Amino acid sequence: VDFLLNGFKKSKKQALLVEPLNQKQYEYSEGFYDIVEEDKETYSNRKVIIENIVEQETVENFRRLINREISELEETFTYNVKGNPENQKICEIYIEVFEFGQEEHSIGFLTDISEERSKQIALQEANEHQTVLIKEVHHRVKNNLQILNSFLNLEKRAYKNQPNIIIDHMQSRLSSLALLHEKTYNTTDFKNINLKDYIIDQDNKLKSLIGLRDGIEFKSTVQDDINLSIEIITPLLLVVDELTMNAIKHAFPTDWPNKTISKEFRKIDENTGELIIKDNGVGIDKTKKDMKHSLGCEIIKNLTKQLDGDIKYIDVEKGTGFRLLFPLTMEHTISQ
Repeated sequence: VDFLLNGFKKSKKQALLVEPLNQKQYEYSEGFYDIVEEDKETYSNRKVIIENIVEQETVENFRRLINREISELEETFTYNVKGNPENQKICEIYIEVFEFGQEEHSIGFLTDISEERSKQIALQEANEHQTVLIKEVHHRVKNNLQILNSFLNLEKRAYKNQPNIIIDHMQSRLSSLALLHEKTYNTTDFKNINLKDYIIDQDNKLKSLIGLRDGIEFKSTVQDDINLSIEIITPLLLVVDELTMNAIKHAFPTDWPNKTISKEFRKIDENTGELIIKDNGVGIDKTKKDMKHSLGCEIIKNLTKQLDGDIKYIDVEKGTGFRLLFPLTMEHTISQ
């Protein structure tokens, strides 16, 4: 017995139980007292330990073992240390009753698996969360492809003799949505997406797609701490994209000098963000400032409505400007 107990001497998570069913003559390795948090000198092999087990089925099986209705017990259970439900451990126990030399004996093992179980639960929750995130991404991709398809159908009718406009618009929209999906695919948080990162990347992609070809410079200023949910940032990026494409299409004649489109994002209070977007182009007819005179304006209005925002023309010294107000928070939902 001493040899066996010595083999468990350094273990605080696993204990050897020699004669655990004997009220007087029993030997436990040191790990048992660490697990149940009892003092070895004052501990007596009493049934109150069993009463600190949470699962009543396990308690009943212990009683059946004690009464010799069964000869073997193998259980995983929750243990209230000293009867305190605020201090619980998850344990595994195995006890076997056997005969040796015409005498009945018992031996068993007690293992504290609390840490392993916590890791297992955390891993399971992480896997479930990842599954939900994948569903979310797929749902967003589907919705955004439907939006692009709707835009394409509208523009095929409006610009049937100007295919280059359709191609430019679709390239820009696809680029913005691809950027959105690329970044959100590698995140676990769809509620706090930093706007500045997206706008800088969007400007770089627009420059490579159109800016270099048409000689347009894109300038953006974004307040660092604007973090938005995916429900807000998706239509917001599409609105920015439509406003930008409208400026590219209408603001600059071929020989216009220093073509520039600038954007400024800031918080105006805890609940509202503001975008000022303007170009230094030819400007717009003041009689058309009700945003009802083009397909592009209709698309912008509908996206702004989806965003639960508000958009208006603003007077600028040169060119055309818009002011978009948008919410900083929106109820987040995950598709099932």
